[in-house]
Amino acid sequence: MSKYDFGYVLEKGSTNEWAFHKISEGSKVLEVGSATGNLTYHLKEIKGCVIDIVEIDEDAGLKAGKYARNALLGMTEGNLNFDFWYKKLNTEKYDYIVILDVLEHLQDSENTLNLLKDLLHEDGEIILSIPNIGHNAVILGLLNNQFNYTELGLLDNTHIHFFSYFSIMKMLEHVGLNKIEMDSIKKSVSDTEIPCDISKFPVEIQYYLRTREYADVYQFLFVLGRKKDKCVDMLKTGNLQTSLYTSRVLINGLSENMVSICGKLGHIRISIDLSKYNDATSIRFIPSEYCCLVMNLKAYAIDLNGNSNKLIPNWITGIKIDDTSYVMAKEAQEINYQLEEKMTTFVVQCDCRILSDDLEEAMQIFEQRRTEISKFFQKELNDREGMIAEKNAEIEQQNEVIRERNEKLIKIEQELDVMQFNLKRSEEELSVLKNSRWYKVATKINSVLKR
Repeated sequence: MSKYDFGYVLEKGSTNEWAFHKISEGSKVLEVGSATGNLTYHLKEIKGCVIDIVEIDEDAGLKAGKYARNALLGMTEGNLNFDFWYKKLNTEKYDYIVILDVLEHLQDSENTLNLLKDLLHEDGEIILSIPNIGHNAVILGLLNNQFNYTELGLLDNTHIHFFSYFSIMKMLEHVGLNKIEMDSIKKSVSDTEIPCDISKFPVEIQYYLRTREYADVYQFLFVLGRKKDKCVDMLKTGNLQTSLYTSRVLINGLSENMVSICGKLGHIRISIDLSKYNDATSIRFIPSEYCCLVMNLKAYAIDLNGNSNKLIPNWITGIKIDDTSYVMAKEAQEINYQLEEKMTTFVVQCDCRILSDDLEEAMQIFEQRRTEISKFFQKELNDREGMIAEKNAEIEQQNEVIRERNEKLIKIEQELDVMQFNLKRSEEELSVLKNSRWYKVATKINSVLKR
């Protein structure tokens, strides 16, 4: 039994299902690498297509051949590494050529694509899927010095070529095929057949791996054609939303009023239309679900008159570095703003960097130590202030004694002034008396009497 025998159920989310929906009813189709005919069956029985198949596994091809017009099977006619199949089919022109997860098994993938392009109608399309060797599951294995082949999947033990996004682009350019549509099947590392755990790596490596382009692409999906046309790009960055980092804003602190933005962090800018919320009085900003460094934090709200009002957080759970920079822990990373009046729009922006748990722990130890040192110096300051207060009280008492003595001295001086004034006055009166006629007569009489 072929390891690629998946029965005849068109599995949801598979490359076969994707290809089935790309093909129009009644089309002429070449299916390269049909395996046991999962897609062949559905194209024939449901869409009424005319199908030719090429399959190297003869036993599997015989099953698919029941639904095919022509079946080129086995190590000779069904072997894409030789050109027997092309010589058999080179007079045909197909509406669609389907080649799902096949090129990685071939010695010369580019040559095979060139031959397939020759079998395509001028307006025909090639439906192509290729596994992504750049998936994070493979990268994580390499970081652990592991590159182990598996029975199926990204490291299928029959793969002899491996492709990443840019190597595919280079191949398509060389062949001269134009992209009509790009898409992908994405899987998180935990959903692949490769055992790995991204959480065991430092968060800086996690951040880079989770946010790099095409990190979650398990298989690239392309619709290709001869003619150059505008490409429908559904591939985008090739990241699962769950692999990216989420910033949140809660209006009035309520989870039902939560706005979530998924992205790469770096520079975050979130704008909220507050007209959708009644009586918005507070806004809580959560930069990330991980320990992170928030820098250049700014927020403002636009009032009913269109004026911009700068907002200052009324509380923050992180460790403050300066007025716009904070270290936010995993368990507590909330920045809250109070709205004093009705606003129409809220905008918050900052630069955000993921930090390792070790750094988070170091920052917490630093903050604890800083708090302890602050308390120590505050105690020392309080003690010194107490001692200074005591000395000031003693000085004040001494000053009070000096003031009392000064007051007594002033009183004594005043009394002396009065006494001097009275003495001078008495001297003046005595002088007047001595110069009087009566004093002179009295003096003479007193002198006679003494004789």
